[in-house]
Amino acid sequence: MINLLPSELKQSLAFAHHNTKLIKVIIGLGVGIIGIIIVVIGSLIYLQQETNIYKDSTAKAAITLEEQHEKETMGRVQDIGNSLKLVVDVLSQEILFSKLLRQVGSAMPPDTVLQDLKLSSELDGAIELQAGAKDYNSATQIQVNLEQGSDSVFAKADLIGVNCSSPTDGKSDPYPCKASLTAVFSKDSDFKLLDKAKKGNN
Repeated sequence: MINLLPSELKQSLAFAHHNTKLIKVIIGLGVGIIGIIIVVIGSLIYLQQETNIYKDSTAKAAITLEEQHEKETMGRVQDIGNSLKLVVDVLSQEILFSKLLRQVGSAMPPDTVLQDLKLSSELDGAIELQAGAKDYNSATQIQVNLEQGSDSVFAKADLIGVNCSSPTDGKSDPYPCKASLTAVFSKDSDFKLLDKAKKGNN
């Protein structure tokens, strides 16, 4: 087929054809660039969100660790406080018991010896004593001294029993009479704290 179009028209048509291709290419590139921009923006938003989540998690973890550390520290302080209180209580009880031993010892009459002393397990605010004596009268005098002494810390003292034994196998006991007594602390006696401490330990 013979092309009879003028050369100028031919050139115009050729340019138009090329322009159409260029426009398509430019549009394609524009779409691609827009797509890349959208992807980049989306990635940035995602990274920002992840960064914020990480920051929140880190902050929460730090707060949790701080609370745990604080609780642990407070627990240790409480343990130390309890230990110190226990030491003070034990020392106080030992001092009181030492005073009680001296008090009872000073009330013992001649020819007697204190052999055992403990807090009563059956009677509140009382002690149980075991003593040795050279004779029956000395043994009974222990009860009188505990109850009626001028500086006695006891409201009353009961003689539970006296058992005097004879020498056996040629061996003599310097204190053949064994006395069992119970003494009740007076109402305002400091030694009642020993009884309270015993109950606390139980």
